[in-house]
Amino acid sequence: MRSGGSREARASHVGWLLQHGLHVTLRPLGKVAPANLVGAAGIRVALGAACYAGLHPRLRATPVDTEGGAGTVRGEWVGAVPAPGEPILLYLHGSAYVACSPATHRGLVSELCRVLDRSAFAVRYRRAPEFRFPSAHLDVLAAYLWLLDRGHDAQDITVAGDSAGGHLALALLGELRRLGAPMPAAVVGFSPVVDLAFERFGKPAVNPRDGFVSRSTARRILAMYTHDADPSDPRLDVMQVVGPDLPPMLLQVGEHEHLRSHVEGFAAAQRAAGGACETQVWPGLFHVFQMIRPLPESREALSEVARFVASVESSGVRRVPGVAAS
Repeated sequence: MRSGGSREARASHVGWLLQHGLHVTLRPLGKVAPANLVGAAGIRVALGAACYAGLHPRLRATPVDTEGGAGTVRGEWVGAVPAPGEPILLYLHGSAYVACSPATHRGLVSELCRVLDRSAFAVRYRRAPEFRFPSAHLDVLAAYLWLLDRGHDAQDITVAGDSAGGHLALALLGELRRLGAPMPAAVVGFSPVVDLAFERFGKPAVNPRDGFVSRSTARRILAMYTHDADPSDPRLDVMQVVGPDLPPMLLQVGEHEHLRSHVEGFAAAQRAAGGACETQVWPGLFHVFQMIRPLPESREALSEVARFVASVESSGVRRVPGVAAS
């Protein structure tokens, strides 16, 4: 593994088969799904089935539906309900702001709980097209502040998310800065979306062999959430969030994803701003490959997450809430 670069190996045979299988299943579905509630319903069925097929053993979950100081908090504790003072994971699921839920991602979150040796709170945020921007962003902020109100120290919280959930994680950091609230200890992103319009980083010279989705399909589906929102809003344009006050980050992405340029672009900007952002590009792999337990690279990637979180926690660095480091 080269820090900030690509792994020096080819994809496994399982990874190669899955990458090509996506070309004839999920990718064609995305192309024909209309950008409305009917299309969202079809996407939810397909992506939900794909998530359950990941085969991660699932821990017991405890549902939460309560009022916090910043709004209603819905989600579930995966694993034992932790006491304040214990390290926890805040997980934000992906799927273009229109699909999936804590239930579909419970297998992946359960595996993260095992490798990190902690419980997780997975947010059940509102989804498009029934609820548009900023509904999901408000729900995630409310959940994080509720954890603080519950007695959890920010330095005991690691935030992780995949795809749109990774975008939500980056946007959360900007909102915490704006509020002067304490930042989490670390952030982990699995193929996070950075540019919802897929315009900032341009079209790659060599078109990625992204088996999951095309750029045009991604833009069309994400627009069900953003609708007519101002694209310069820092909760949407998360490149505005970069800064030395952000917690250390680990961003993982597949080699053939359109989102590879998102990850590399954000990471470069964050490091240029004086922040710590480690990137890992996994050869031959697809969007959120960490979801698939039989995939050898999935298990290795989650081990890398455990290594990263342990290294952050062992450093003992604590940050001043909402204030950029000098």
